[in-house]
Amino acid sequence: MDAQPPNIPLDRPLTDDEWAAAVVWTLLYPRFNPRQDWLSLGEFLPKLLGMDSAPQTAFNAANGGEDAVRTRVNEQCWRWAILGLLVPVGEQRFALTSAGRQVLGEQWDESAIVLSPGGLAARLGALRPPPDESVLFYADQAQQCFVAGLYHPAAVLIGIASEAALIPLFDALAALALPLTLNKAKSRTARERVEWLRESFRDRASAITNHLVAQSQSGRWVDDLDGLLLGEADAVRLIRNDAGHPTPARLDRATVMTLLAVFPVLVEAVTVTASGLKSTFPAP
Repeated sequence: MDAQPPNIPLDRPLTDDEWAAAVVWTLLYPRFNPRQDWLSLGEFLPKLLGMDSAPQTAFNAANGGEDAVRTRVNEQCWRWAILGLLVPVGEQRFALTSAGRQVLGEQWDESAIVLSPGGLAARLGALRPPPDESVLFYADQAQQCFVAGLYHPAAVLIGIASEAALIPLFDALAALALPLTLNKAKSRTARERVEWLRESFRDRASAITNHLVAQSQSGRWVDDLDGLLLGEADAVRLIRNDAGHPTPARLDRATVMTLLAVFPVLVEAVTVTASGLKSTFPAP
C-alpha cells in the first residue's frame, strides 16, 4: 500500500473497500504514535485523520457514531486475525504479523479484492460483459469461506466458479468445428475439459486473434488465455483427482488467496473472448 494517506470522505459512510484501506493504512502508516507497531481501536481516528477533532467528529457522524465506528474497525481486525494477518495484543488492540505486513502492505494491490467484504463478487460484477450469476454466486461463497479461514472449501468453490465461467468459451468454440466435439468435451472430467479447451484454443490462437481484430472485436486476451487456462488446470488438480473426486490436498492461505486474486483475470479473459467469438463466429 502507498504511504500516501487514502482519500477519506467525511460527508458519507465509507464503502467496504474504503474501510479496509483505512484500517490497513492506520496499521502501516499512522499519523499518531507512528512508532507503535499495533492499532488500538480508540486511536483509530487519530491515526487515520490526525489530532484535529473536527474531521473526527464529521467522520463519526457520517458513519453512524463513535460506537459504530469502533465496532466496524473491530470487525475488520478480527476478520484479518482469523487469517493470521493480525494478532490481538491486549484489550481492543491488534498488531500486524509478519504475514500481515507482507499481505496487507507489500501485496495490498493484489489482495485488496480478496480481503474486502464482497470484493470478489463486486469486481466480477463490474466486468463487461458480466459473467453468469452462477459464477458470481460461487465466487462469493469461495471468498466467504476464505475469510473464515476455510481454505480447502474456498478452493473447491472457486473451482466450481471456474468451471461455470468457462462454459461460454466452450459454447463459442463449438462454432469453430473443432476436431473434438463439444458434447464429448463436456462429458469429461473438469481437469480434462480445461486441458481440452486450452489445447484446442491454443492451436487456433493466431487465426482467432486476427479474425477478432478484423471484426473490431477485442483480441487482447487471446495470447494470455493459454497461460491462464494452464493455471486453472493446475488449480483443478489441487482439489480434484482424475475421476473428479475431491483430493486430500492441504491448501494454505497464500495458495488459495492467489487462486481468488487471479480468478477475475481469468473470467475477464474468458468472457471478453467468448463474447467476441460469438459475434464473429455465429453458430449455424
